[in-house]
Amino acid sequence: MSANSFLVFSIGKHDFAGIKAAEITTASLSEAQALRLFSTKALAGKELSVYEIEPKETTTCARVIGGKYYSDCNKDIIDLLASNRNLFGFPSLRMNSLFKSIVKISSSNISILGENGWNSLKELFETLNKSSSYVVLRKHEKLPEGFVEDDHDLDILCDDLDEIVFLTGAQKRNIGISSYQILVDGKMIDFDIRFAGDNYIDSRWAKAILATRIINDKKIAVMNDENQLFSILYHCLTQKNSISKYYVEQIHSIGARIFGADYKITQPKLLELLATYMRTNAYLFVKPSDSSVVQNKQNIKTLKKLLKKTSRKTELIRKLYIKTPHKIKDHLSEKKRQELYNIH
Repeated sequence: MSANSFLVFSIGKHDFAGIKAAEITTASLSEAQALRLFSTKALAGKELSVYEIEPKETTTCARVIGGKYYSDCNKDIIDLLASNRNLFGFPSLRMNSLFKSIVKISSSNISILGENGWNSLKELFETLNKSSSYVVLRKHEKLPEGFVEDDHDLDILCDDLDEIVFLTGAQKRNIGISSYQILVDGKMIDFDIRFAGDNYIDSRWAKAILATRIINDKKIAVMNDENQLFSILYHCLTQKNSISKYYVEQIHSIGARIFGADYKITQPKLLELLATYMRTNAYLFVKPSDSSVVQNKQNIKTLKKLLKKTSRKTELIRKLYIKTPHKIKDHLSEKKRQELYNIH
């Protein structure tokens, strides 16, 4: 399959108006495959033609498929999916990349990577590393071979929830907006999939975490030390009622790497440290959209007070800043935000 080609599904034959198109195969999708690829069972059992299209240099992607989305390549698919929430909302280049990451075609047969579950967490994360922007938020030290403290669930942060669900075949659980399950090695593993914009943390902080992520020696995407330390503080102090021994050890070990071997901090000072960091970066405390997230009301109240320890002028500007639409805020660089809003 050519690196520059586009993979297009069509009901029946389709004329691509003279653009070079090689029909790869004709196949029928199972219900599970139709749900995984197109978020609807309606395509199950229908004869689909799968094309690999190689556009000329002067041909735009939009002309290749007749519009902005893959569904535009065929009117029958447009009509069929028009009333459903489906994955054709991705820009065509992105959709193509996702298709080619997991769809395998051979001998008139379509298979999907992970369609019957994943053989291992290693296989799952290898796929995510190729195709998605994500980080494991916490307790990644033993991955992909095992779990910390026998916690058989994982918390990840991503930039696009639909992408992760598409790539992994995650199934929704009933608890909270971020609760999913993924079949790995014959067992259902719980995943909490957080995303930038769900107010699990400030969306700018979420984007900064993803922008500075690193792939560790076990091929798992994790945070850098700074984001790891302060996101743990935020999680433990605002989303937990107590700090476990594991997190106490993490706070001290990561803090020592950042601030030096002599670094020590007492628990009462943790909120001040977190507030200083958030003020410096102009990160805000936000109420999670997921109602299942625990809220430590006393610590949240204290944190809000600490975040307000600024001049009257800065506090007024902060309130205006909070009300400023995200579309405007997102156009500002971190440096410009600091200068404009004088938040230190």
